[in-house]
Amino acid sequence: MSEIKILDFNYGKEFEYEQYKSGPFPSHSLYGMIELEKKGYEVKHVSTSRKSGIKGIIDNTRLILNSKCNILFCSYIYIMPLLGIALLKKIGLYRKIKIIGVSHTSFHDDYSFINRLICKFVYQIFDRIFFHSLKNMEEGAATGILKSDKLKLLHWGIDLNYLDETICSSENKTDYFISTGREYRDFPILISAFSQTNLDLKIYTNKTNYENNYEFLSELKNKYPNIDIEFVTRNKETSIHLVNLTAQSFCVVIPLLKEASYYCVGHTSIVEALALGKPIIVSANNYHPIDVEKENVGIKVKSSDPSEWIKAITYLYEHKEEAKLMGENGKRLAREKYNIEICANEILNSINEVAY
Repeated sequence: MSEIKILDFNYGKEFEYEQYKSGPFPSHSLYGMIELEKKGYEVKHVSTSRKSGIKGIIDNTRLILNSKCNILFCSYIYIMPLLGIALLKKIGLYRKIKIIGVSHTSFHDDYSFINRLICKFVYQIFDRIFFHSLKNMEEGAATGILKSDKLKLLHWGIDLNYLDETICSSENKTDYFISTGREYRDFPILISAFSQTNLDLKIYTNKTNYENNYEFLSELKNKYPNIDIEFVTRNKETSIHLVNLTAQSFCVVIPLLKEASYYCVGHTSIVEALALGKPIIVSANNYHPIDVEKENVGIKVKSSDPSEWIKAITYLYEHKEEAKLMGENGKRLAREKYNIEICANEILNSINEVAY
C-alpha cells in the first residue's frame, strides 16, 4: 500500500477533535489518532452522518470515499454507517481500503434475524477488530462470525500528559471516596453502604446519560451528612475539575449494575484511577480486562449486599498503607500497560499489518 492515510470515522468525531485542538483536553477519547498525527501520519477526523435509512447509508459512503483514505478507523463499531462501504467491498469496487474497529461488547445475538445478517455482513469486512475485554473477544470468536486471527486485545488508557498538565498540586490530605462514573452505576447500593458509616462519599454524575436516568438522586441530596451528590454537565471545565477532585481523593469507588455487566462497563473509571494512583473498589465484573485484586490495585465487591461494600470501604480506610501501595501499583500499571501511547502503538502495529 502507498502512503498511509487514516480516516477517523464515528459520531461526533469532528467535535471531539476540535475540543482537543482548543485544549486543554485529553486525547484518549480519540483512541490514539492524535498520537499517530504526532508521529507524522495523515489523519482526517470525520463525523458520521446522523441521517437514517438509505440517505444515511449514501451520505456515509460518500464521506468515506471522499476522504481518499486507505485506512478506515472506527473507535466504536456502528453497523449502518458502514453498510454502503461493505457492499462496495463485497462486489470488489473498493478493496483498497482497510478497516479497523474497536468492539466494546460481544456480537449482538439478541438482534432480530435480519439485523444479525446485516451485522455479520458488515463485521466480515473488517481487517482487524480490537476488544477491551478478553471475555468479549472470546465470545466474538465463538460465534464463528468473527475470525479469530482478525481479533486483538487493546490496552487503551488515559492521556498521561493531560493529567500532568491539568492536575493542580495540593498538599491537602483528604479522606473522601469518590465516584465520577455515569454508565450503569448502582448508586443505591453505594449510598446505602456509606449511609451506615461516617466515611465521606462524593458522587458526581449526569442526571441522564443515554438510557441511564439518575434523577432519583435529587431526592437523596443532603439526606446524609457524609454523602455529597452533585449533578454535572460534561465539558472541558468539568473534566478538569473532576480530575483534580479524584486526584485529591482517598479512593475511587465504582458500583456497577449487575444486569449491565455483559461488557467491561466501569473500565474507563478503572484506568483513570490507575493513572491517578488511587486505590479502587469496584463491583465484580467478569468482563473487566483488569483484575484489580490480582494486580493489587483494589478490591472487588462480589455481592449486591450493601454489607459487602461496607466491609470493603472500612477495610481500606483502616489500612491506609495498603491503600497507598495499591495506588502506587496502579500508577505503575498505567505507565507500563494502560495508557494512550501504548494504545496508539498497538493500533499502528495493526495498521501496518493489514496495510502491507
